[in-house]
Amino acid sequence: MRPSGGGKSSKGRSQKPTSRGILPWWEKLLYLFVAAIVATVWWSRVGPQHSVVSFPPATAAPAPQQKVAALPPPRAEEPPPRPSVPLRQWTVLFNFPTPGQTEVSRRTKIQIFFNRPVEREVTEWAFTIFPSTPGDFAWPRPDHLVFTPRGALQPDTEYTISLTPVDMSRAKEPYELLGARWSFITGQARTYGRDIQPLVGAYCSNCHASNGSAATVPLGTYRDVSKYVVPGRSGESRFYTFIQERRHHINMADPNHSTNTKLAVIRDWIDEDRGRQ
Repeated sequence: MRPSGGGKSSKGRSQKPTSRGILPWWEKLLYLFVAAIVATVWWSRVGPQHSVVSFPPATAAPAPQQKVAALPPPRAEEPPPRPSVPLRQWTVLFNFPTPGQTEVSRRTKIQIFFNRPVEREVTEWAFTIFPSTPGDFAWPRPDHLVFTPRGALQPDTEYTISLTPVDMSRAKEPYELLGARWSFITGQARTYGRDIQPLVGAYCSNCHASNGSAATVPLGTYRDVSKYVVPGRSGESRFYTFIQERRHHINMADPNHSTNTKLAVIRDWIDEDRGRQ
């Protein structure tokens, strides 16, 4: 008797047999690939090592060198003769202060006159003054050198001026500076008692005495004169500027002292010795 419903029983179905001990093909291929890698690594470590030996390329034997006869040294040619150029000689014609001069103003300028125009750089290099004194060069003319000290010279001191000789006779334009050397002595430090009072007594006492025409400006003593002196500034001292403006009042016939010399004494006394007594 069949069961109702017309259905089939599960026991009556046919089942496909399976074998669980056989691997699929792709898994076998993976195992073979891994085994090949392991074998390669193992063989690279334990297998024999082979080294490649390289040999140098064969070269041909060098050909024997032939001896070459040495050439004679070149003959030195003599330079062509240089055309003769007249040698220019520079020499001192006149200088101031003059050699051996004494009582030279401490504010003097050293002047040198040459026989012809000279090279300024060469001449300034050759110029020396002893004791060493800083100063500035000026050239009123190409043959006239003026050296102005930047300060007053030392009192009662011998100064020596020298020009070092320069021989450039083998230059393209040959010249020669002849050496020169001379000395002068500066004046002593100015004082009122020795230098100024005699000038005041000789040229100022008549007018500036108590009964003179300029009695309102007495100049009989050092105290009177110092009222019109600014120490170190002769240009601002009335005692100096008044005489400078009216120099005709000073006796020009005195053979021992010219007007300029007297003014230089007063100027040095004010500027350098600051009106000392």
